[in-house]
Amino acid sequence: TEFSLNENKLPTKEDLDEVAPDIPVFISSIEFHTLTVNSFALHKLELPLTIDKIIKNSNGIPTGQLLDEASILARRKMYEMLSEEEQNKNLLKVQNRILSKGVTSLIAIEGGYLFHNKHVDYLLNNKEKFKFDISILFSTTNIEKVKTYDFNKIGGDIFFDGSFRSHNASISKHYNDDKNEYGKLFFTIEEMEEFVDKSIKENLQVSIHAVGDFGIEKILDVYEKVLLKYPNKDLRHKIEHFELPKDSHIKRAKKLNLILSMHPTYEYFFREDGGMYEKRLGKERALKTNPFRKIFDKKIIVTGGSDSDVMPIDPLLGIHAAVNHPNVNSRIEPYEALMMYTKNAAFGNFEEKSKGTIEEGKIADIVILSNNPLTINHNKLKDIEVLYTIKNGEIVFEKGE
Repeated sequence: TEFSLNENKLPTKEDLDEVAPDIPVFISSIEFHTLTVNSFALHKLELPLTIDKIIKNSNGIPTGQLLDEASILARRKMYEMLSEEEQNKNLLKVQNRILSKGVTSLIAIEGGYLFHNKHVDYLLNNKEKFKFDISILFSTTNIEKVKTYDFNKIGGDIFFDGSFRSHNASISKHYNDDKNEYGKLFFTIEEMEEFVDKSIKENLQVSIHAVGDFGIEKILDVYEKVLLKYPNKDLRHKIEHFELPKDSHIKRAKKLNLILSMHPTYEYFFREDGGMYEKRLGKERALKTNPFRKIFDKKIIVTGGSDSDVMPIDPLLGIHAAVNHPNVNSRIEPYEALMMYTKNAAFGNFEEKSKGTIEEGKIADIVILSNNPLTINHNKLKDIEVLYTIKNGEIVFEKGE
């Protein structure tokens, strides 16, 4: 994130050209909505100059900064430049890191705007290389495509709105650092209603990304209208992020029996004085993000996620962040935070009969920790180490090995 850099901004095209003039370089903002590329990459991408959000200088020359639609297209082309050999090599690195964090099952949001549809096939064709379970959430509005894979869910990074960092999360009051900006919705209400309706008809669990309070309100409107038609379908629909809800939104989410897929580590990385939340939303409004306590008090099922690659895959850090929320009124207990990444996560993925708790008859996916997260000092939760990760009764990670 640029907020952690001394210059408080991402590198420019000229900065990248100076250090890497003859290889393509892509620098992404932490939440993927902004991309900066060097001249070599810009040449290789061959983006049509008429596409929206290619930022240009006063002379009409591209600056190397790509936003929204331009960033999405550039990212897709970037993935096409990667060979399968490179993907295999990177997979082994990532796998070891994931296992060292005690993860035995994960949901991979693939395809769609931010990624590439070919990744879905890559994961399916390379299942034998993984030492953990992968459930694919195809992030596309192409329902027919999803049905060809026989998946039971759709969505994830289907952006109803964007992110605070990129000023495109949809909010009801203007951004603190840009009085003219309120964010945006990437779909019309009618488009989203049609998509959700068709998905439910196909018995697909729907998961939609909504961050700002206005975006959350409008996706709740969509769910409210469409779910009235299907009162008896238990498909466990989700809202991804649910980052800046109002109290009324929490009540409506409970009434609609929605699952909230939330990412506590944002509170760990973005909450510092002068950090992203405060800069974009102002001090008072920033304290209202991710109100876990209010949500848990309504007995809503909340699943914990990393939102990787935006944030690190690290459940213990997520637990730490939820328990130590900077707003004391938003903190939850360690047991509740632990449920987000175990029992609740399994339920949200229709796996509660085989995973999520240690019981007879369930899969032996177990993590042995260096300390007890239920009794250790709350401030030290992030310092707990994973000693062993056990998958299907087999040790797949041992600290020090």
